[in-house]
Amino acid sequence: MARRPIPLSHYLAGTVLFFMVPLFLVSALSLWTIADQTRRSFVDLSSLSSTLVASRFEEFFSRPREAAAHLEEVLGHPNLFPRARLEAYLGANLQTFPYIERIQVIGPDDRVIAVAPPDPSLIGISRRGELVYEEVQRVHGLSWSESYISARNNLPAITFGAKAGGDTLLCDLDLAWVGTFAKSIELSPTDLPATARGAEVRVTDARGVYLSNADPDRVSRRETLPDFIRLRTLAESHAIGAFREAGTAWLVSASRVSDPDWYVFVLYPESVFTDSLLAGMVQLFLLFAITGMAAILVWRLRFRRVSGALATISTEAERIARGDYGELAAFGADFSEFSRIGVSLNAMVGAIGSRERILVDRELGFREILERIDLLVVSVDRAGRVVYINPSFSSLSGYATERLLGSPLKDIMLPGPAGCPFSRLLAGESLLSLERCPVRRADGSVCIVDWSIVRNLDAEGELSGATGIGHDVTANVRQEQRIAASLREKEILLREVHHRVKNNLQIILSLLQLQLDDSEDPPVAQALGVSADRILSISLVHETIYASDDFADLDFGEYAKTLVTQLLSRPEGRRIRLESHLVPLRLDIIDAVPCGLFIDEALRFLLATANPDGAGLPASVILEVGWRDRLARVALRYASQESAWTPSLPGGEREVLLLQALADQLRGILNLRHDSCVEVELFFTPRSANEVAPSPASTL
Repeated sequence: MARRPIPLSHYLAGTVLFFMVPLFLVSALSLWTIADQTRRSFVDLSSLSSTLVASRFEEFFSRPREAAAHLEEVLGHPNLFPRARLEAYLGANLQTFPYIERIQVIGPDDRVIAVAPPDPSLIGISRRGELVYEEVQRVHGLSWSESYISARNNLPAITFGAKAGGDTLLCDLDLAWVGTFAKSIELSPTDLPATARGAEVRVTDARGVYLSNADPDRVSRRETLPDFIRLRTLAESHAIGAFREAGTAWLVSASRVSDPDWYVFVLYPESVFTDSLLAGMVQLFLLFAITGMAAILVWRLRFRRVSGALATISTEAERIARGDYGELAAFGADFSEFSRIGVSLNAMVGAIGSRERILVDRELGFREILERIDLLVVSVDRAGRVVYINPSFSSLSGYATERLLGSPLKDIMLPGPAGCPFSRLLAGESLLSLERCPVRRADGSVCIVDWSIVRNLDAEGELSGATGIGHDVTANVRQEQRIAASLREKEILLREVHHRVKNNLQIILSLLQLQLDDSEDPPVAQALGVSADRILSISLVHETIYASDDFADLDFGEYAKTLVTQLLSRPEGRRIRLESHLVPLRLDIIDAVPCGLFIDEALRFLLATANPDGAGLPASVILEVGWRDRLARVALRYASQESAWTPSLPGGEREVLLLQALADQLRGILNLRHDSCVEVELFFTPRSANEVAPSPASTL
């Protein structure tokens, strides 16, 4: 539901009021922050004050250390300072260091040997068992006792002592000066800002007992600083704390005097800061209220000139909305800002008119391209309804343009298992760069189209539809299908050819075997056996290709292993074990047949070198197929465990000539070697165009 319009003056006035409240809150927060920072500044000042006071105490206690050092010097040189005048020397030190109340010297037997001021009643008294005395005996250096109330003047006192050769030195300090000293370093109220009036400096010993307080009675009563355990941690962390005493809240900073173990606390009243903060907030609120009311009144009086300029702007905006991009009328002459807006709007309107004309020209150009392009172009909306088709699509489908516009595109498409590609894209699925989909023509026939489809987005970037550009590939698909069918027919025919050749060779092999069984002439039987083995090698090539999926070439390693296994399994002759080392090597039938005959002849040649006398001893044939130096390698080696057998090569026999002829047919190199065994080795380059020599890691 549309809201009722309101005057701009009311809206701006409300806006001003709307921002004045947060402004007031921000101002109040700023004031509070400033007050808090001020408080922290004074607290930091108190922390600095406590540190300075502690340093003054440290400086003061350096003087008792000087006194102790001087007395140690006196006691350590009896030749210069005779013991008979020891009390006189001690009295002189009392005059030099007037803050020392009494000095005692205790001898090695733990008894007092000298006192200043003189007190005969103390001479000869044992100090064994006293805490300070025992501490001095245990610790090297200056030792301090805990504070106590002196019986002489009912004021705090403390005792310190040190070892001086074989003697022990104890000095009593009157702490009446501590309170006077603390008062002397406190700033008077006239010296402090209003937020620091009433500050106090308090000094305690390590147990929190007051040594200095604004109320001297609290010192004489040996009272303890409230919450001392928590507050003394401030001296270690250099933080600021707070506590309440007798209805007064204090901000506290602390420092520690290391020797003796005392604490100095500087306290500020917290109420002074709170009162200042409240007074400042009240003043700010009153100032804000008066200023806000005055601003609204002035705004109402001066808005009339602004409303006239805005009315002119509204009139010109309505004219632009109607498509009139002529020069704008002058408006806002009373205000330079509005005048600059008018100039900018004139430039903007001119640019918009120019760009609109360019866009119209481009749209006409793009539409002309789409109308003339020899590709199919279709656009659909978010629901999949056709919003545009070009003449090529209309011509291919046989539908009139008026018939397709507004109709669902999927009604004329025959989607495959994945569905209509346009619908899948609109559903948010991702598509391939080319999506193939059949299209039903008006006459009922089907054509196949490869589509490239993209999403259409509106001004807000939301999906508004899709546009596809298609290419009719019906003729190509039909041709591919015909070629595939022809290839399948040729593959079946070629497989049948290999099968029949293998069967014919098997028939010939069977006839030779029958003739061999009936022959009683050994030379004839040998010739028949050789022929049968050769035919077997050729037949095995066709059998292997027939059983393979690739008619172009075969896995020669497995073929060679099968051939040698069958040749060695003949019942006649000695039994020989086969070892094979095979690396993938594929040969076409042109190389496979002579290479198989080579293996047959090489095996026959190796067996011809066998020693007839070693028929009962183990022997083996080693078959190696692979690569070496980017050449195909086939090798057969005959090895026997006969210790006295020395093989020799009959180099002039016809078997060697036949091996050389087969190697020449393969354009290869024949190697014959014999030492402890006989080896026939063949290197050649395969004819297969797709054969690639492997990496050195897979060579033999």
